[in-house]
Amino acid sequence: MRDGPGLRSRTVERIHALNLCHYCGICLAACPKDNIRRLDGPRQGFYFHVLDERACGSCDLCLRICPGEDLDLARLNAQVFGVAPTDHRLGVYRRCYLASANDRDVQHGGASGGVVTALLTFCLAEGLIDGALVVEDGKSSIREPNVYVARSAGELFRGASSRYYPVPIMEGLSQLVSAGGRYAVVGLPCHVHGLRKYEALRATLRERVVLRVGLFCGYSTDFASLDFLASRAGLASSDDVERVNFRAGDWPGHIALWSRDGGEFRMSRAERDIVSMLHMPTRCATCPDQTGELADVSVGDAWLPELLTGADHPWKSVVMVRTARGHEIFEAAIARGAIVAREVSGETVARSQENLLVFKKRGMRARIGVLRLFGFGVPDFGPGWKGERSRPMDYVGAAAFAVVNRLIVRPAVRRLLQRLPSRAVAPVAAVYRNLLQAYKLRAKLVRKARRLGRRLTGRGTPAAPSAPLQP
Repeated sequence: MRDGPGLRSRTVERIHALNLCHYCGICLAACPKDNIRRLDGPRQGFYFHVLDERACGSCDLCLRICPGEDLDLARLNAQVFGVAPTDHRLGVYRRCYLASANDRDVQHGGASGGVVTALLTFCLAEGLIDGALVVEDGKSSIREPNVYVARSAGELFRGASSRYYPVPIMEGLSQLVSAGGRYAVVGLPCHVHGLRKYEALRATLRERVVLRVGLFCGYSTDFASLDFLASRAGLASSDDVERVNFRAGDWPGHIALWSRDGGEFRMSRAERDIVSMLHMPTRCATCPDQTGELADVSVGDAWLPELLTGADHPWKSVVMVRTARGHEIFEAAIARGAIVAREVSGETVARSQENLLVFKKRGMRARIGVLRLFGFGVPDFGPGWKGERSRPMDYVGAAAFAVVNRLIVRPAVRRLLQRLPSRAVAPVAAVYRNLLQAYKLRAKLVRKARRLGRRLTGRGTPAAPSAPLQP
């Protein structure tokens, strides 16, 4: 890796130079000299630019709280829980549940069964919080999301559903610090990492934030994914996109796009695979936290085979309560009827996330080693981090990621990707996904070979789906 002014900087200019930015925005919120601005990034997302490094003096607060380069999860676990993780895959937790919002409108309006919206609405109604820090699509541009404090159920609904592109939600922490009251913050694992680091240095923030809701996350996508989706809708660029819903319709949902001229477009599974795999930000590949391990309550999709049958069952989410406060609030929401839930084991949660946990945990050592070899910046997880032992196929996937990541940021490659038909790109994305996740790859290949054999010979019938779990 070449040296340069950015790498020697004691500000977030160093994070940009190393390409380790999560685009969370916490540096902008924390800067005591109002010396950081968010610019439209030339590569994968936003660029947080220090206006005048000389004005920083000896201050390096932005770099100290940034979760991009320094992420000592052992130290953060000790800070939050006082103990080391009880499960290396899932982190510290007290109880786990299958759950959904009780209200059908809330359930269908939000991702993963509307649990987060239902929980925050309950907290507002009961006076447990004065507001929640959430985000909605920007009115002028989808690249300019609106981060705001929701103080009513209606304002919460505006921010419902998932966004799979860079969202600088932690910029809104400055609103919480300057205001009185108690607040909830919703974010991805990387957002919560930065929040916990900032809380360790600022007591006022610890007093303001009383509930941290973590969203399960395998990886996000960069802004080029929006240009790709726009091209599939026949639009010139993402500037013509008014809104994208990555979880439209019945759970688990599909991608739906609305243009500024009133058009509505539904995207196929092929487009979703291409977007998710070929537009992954670099730092997502070196984040070892899939389930929001530092949150009070963590929520994700219940990707269990027995639930993916099309049956109308209530279980859309898996929920992990990690802290005493999170446990108390979530149990109260169940008791008051805001959420329907049944307790399950941590093993059930791990099973529901198995392929992404392979990517996040088992493949991490391979990617750290290979990316460092390729000259990429990699995070420091602290002196005690070793990570799960990677397998040979994980190193193949890591090398594939390094090559694809070098190519995909080139404008010519992105233009070519937009022009190629999805049927030509989707098989490549599928192979790439299997290389990265390397989850039961041999079993998958055998299963596909058997299916192909049945089709060619006309023998065999598909197995009947298993029965869904009962309430």
